[in-house]
Amino acid sequence: MPKNKSKITSGKTFNIIVSIVIATFLWVYVIAEVNPLTQQTMAAIPVQMLNVESLAKSGLALAGEQNYTVDVVIEGKRREAVKVTSAQIVVTADMAGFGKGNNQIPVSVAVPEGIIIIEIKPANINVTIEELVTASKPVTVKFIGTSTTATEPGELVISPLTVDVTGAKSLVNAVSSVEASIDINDLSNTTKTIQAVATAIDFKGEKVDKVVGSTEKVNVTGRLLSTKEVKLAVEIIGQISPMYEIKFINIPSTIKIKGDLNKLSAISEIKAEPLDISQLKVSGKLPIKPILPEGVETAYGSESLSADIGIQEMSTQKFIYNGNEIAIQGLDPALKASVKALQITVTVSGTQAIISGLVKEDVVPFVDLSGKQAGVGNIPVGLKYTKQIDGASSDPAEVFVEIAP
Repeated sequence: MPKNKSKITSGKTFNIIVSIVIATFLWVYVIAEVNPLTQQTMAAIPVQMLNVESLAKSGLALAGEQNYTVDVVIEGKRREAVKVTSAQIVVTADMAGFGKGNNQIPVSVAVPEGIIIIEIKPANINVTIEELVTASKPVTVKFIGTSTTATEPGELVISPLTVDVTGAKSLVNAVSSVEASIDINDLSNTTKTIQAVATAIDFKGEKVDKVVGSTEKVNVTGRLLSTKEVKLAVEIIGQISPMYEIKFINIPSTIKIKGDLNKLSAISEIKAEPLDISQLKVSGKLPIKPILPEGVETAYGSESLSADIGIQEMSTQKFIYNGNEIAIQGLDPALKASVKALQITVTVSGTQAIISGLVKEDVVPFVDLSGKQAGVGNIPVGLKYTKQIDGASSDPAEVFVEIAP
C-alpha cells in the first residue's frame, strides 16, 4: 500500500512540472509571436510652454507655478511599448490667444510611431497670466564665509545701486532686492573690485525665479577693515506729556565700529544724536544715529541700533467733596468762615499702582484764609495728599467763601 502511494505522489509531481513547462512555453510564444497590446503610464512628463514670447508682446507674463507635468497613459505592442522612454513623449501647451487671469490650457502630446495615447492626466493645466511689469529694486551684498581675523568688509561701493526687474506683477512684487553674493575670502586689506552674479530674492532671502534683471552682474568694490567695540553715549532730551509715564528706557551701552586699525585705536566712545522723547505717546523703538568720525563705519550688528522705550498712559481718579468737606486753614481765631460751594470734583493722576489703591481720604481739599478779613469772595482750592500721585486739580478751581466775625 505505501508503495502505491509513492507512485501516486510521483505522478502528481510529474504533472505539475509538465504544466509549468507548457505554461512557460505558451507565455514565450505569446510574447515572441503574438506580441499582445499593453498599456503603461509615463509619469511626470514636463510640459513645454509654446508662444510664451507672444504674451510679452501683449504686456503679459506667466505667474505662479510654471514647472507643469502630466501623466500620459500609452498603448502599443508590448515589444515597442516597453522601449518607450519619457524623453520620447513630447507634451506642449500653446499660450497663444490666452489673456490675463486663470486659464485652462489644453495640452498636446506626441508619441513614437506605433504608440497610441489612451489618456492624459490632467488634460488641461491651470495657468495664471498677469500683467508684465518692471520695477527698480535695490542691490544688496551678501558675504559668504567668515574672516579669520577681527575684520569685516567695508568701504563698499556698489555699481549699479539698483536693478530693473521685469516679470509677472506678483513675482516682481515679491522681489525685495537683487543680491550679489561674494566670498569674504576674496577680499583683503587692499581695495579691489569683484564682479558678482545678480540674483533676485524675496523678503525671506529666497531666490525668485521667472523674473529678468536689467543686468546679470554687479560690481562691488571694497576691502577688509578692522573692527572694535566701544562705549555708546546717547543723550535723552525732551519730556513726555504729563498724561504719560516712562516705564523703561533700554539703550545699547556699546557700539561696534570698523575702519583703519590706527584710527580705531584712538576711539574709546561714540556719541549719538540726542533722542527726543517729547512726542512719544506709545511704547516703541527710536532709531539711534551714531556720529561717526570720517573713515569709520558701523560694523555688522550695529547698523540699526535703537532705543527701546516703554511708556503708559497715566491713570486718573475722581472724587467728589461737599462744601463742608473742604478744610479751612489759616483763619484768624477771632473769625469764622464757611464754604458756600455745593460740591467740587477733584481729579488726581498717577501710576496705575498708586491710583488703583487711592481712596477719597487720601486727598484733602482746603482753602487758605491766612490774613483774610471778614467778608465774602472766591478763594482758590488747594489740595493736600501724602501718596505719590503726579498731579491733582479741582473743578471748580475756586470756591465762594464767607468770613464773619
